Amino acid sequence: KQSQPDEMRSQPDEMRVSNDFNLLSELRRERFSISAARRIELQMARCRSRPVFGVIENKLLAHSLLHALGVPILPIEYGALGSRQLGEWRRLQPRLLRAALGRAHGWERGAVLKPATDGGNVGLLLISGRGRLPNGSLRFDTEGHNGDRWVHEEMSIEGVLARAQRITSPQAPSARWRQEFEHRGVLLQQRYLCAPSAECANASHPLVEVKAHVVFGRLSCFVVEQVPVAYHRSLYVTVLDGRLLDCSASHSFAAAPGDASLIWSKAGATYRTTTAMHHIGCEQFMAMVRPQLPMLAALAEQIAATLGADWFRLDVFLGHPQLSVRVNELTYPSHVNDTCALQQWLHQYRELQPHSFPGEYVYAKLSKLIGLDNTTFYQSDFKA
Repeated sequence: KQSQPDEMRSQPDEMRVSNDFNLLSELRRERFSISAARRIELQMARCRSRPVFGVIENKLLAHSLLHALGVPILPIEYGALGSRQLGEWRRLQPRLLRAALGRAHGWERGAVLKPATDGGNVGLLLISGRGRLPNGSLRFDTEGHNGDRWVHEEMSIEGVLARAQRITSPQAPSARWRQEFEHRGVLLQQRYLCAPSAECANASHPLVEVKAHVVFGRLSCFVVEQVPVAYHRSLYVTVLDGRLLDCSASHSFAAAPGDASLIWSKAGATYRTTTAMHHIGCEQFMAMVRPQLPMLAALAEQIAATLGADWFRLDVFLGHPQLSVRVNELTYPSHVNDTCALQQWLHQYRELQPHSFPGEYVYAKLSKLIGLDNTTFYQSDFKA
């Protein structure tokens, strides 16, 4: 049995970070003064080349990891990889995905279909069952983000299935990240929403997604988005040493708090639908999140310790009376330009000068925890 190396044993008053994450040398060269864009650039160089990020940045493998750690997560109703089986996730079988989509057609909360290795909502599809098409095929109302707005489209089950197969193909947009340990896949989940027939659907009971940067195991600043998301509406919360310091709303959020419109385009026309969504403000959010802070802080610390991480983003859903708190995903490096978290991160590096331990030990621990076959894992889609 492999013993834990001396480098991984905690010592008093010393901070230790996996060398897959540790950027002390780079930050010394830059005199601990960098922009948010430069932070992303430095971290992306690590993300592209280290195997641990092939786990963190794969929503299927990260789901297995979070489950093994006992983290509250939303179940994956169907998940598969495009090229090979890894751990519990088998290779994509269209007939099984079609059967899962058939079940999703009846879900009151709707479903989300998304790629395992992409971000920024690229390839993500929100779907709701809406009867049948004239040819008898199951019909779905879908929404996907085109980088500017949500686009509404009516699709058959065959169309949704084709979309899933495209995001696992060699031509998938996720190839642009050039992650050396990418294994493309697809997952289908029920959405974190109140079903129309549920009591909470008619109450002023907002649901949110908290996107929290975790700096050396401590919660840093939050970007808070309403669920369903509206990108022009967000809150920004400053957190330091486990304390909520302040909260501010985006300009458009503050200027139009009662406007619950969703805009999409279809066949060249623009449509607006108005819902009865109650928009959350700073005071209500702070009251909602404050009782959850100890649990969120414990999750952040646990995940950071498992990864040996100095930085990652933890995305968490809050507010559902039945589903309660659910972690949506982990991401590294995070393309949110969070200057507050950046300054906390730079301060920690400058003051504490963290030591490294070998990232190979972290990857070995993770691969054992989620049942990865290393030979198969190293035969990635990037290298195919």
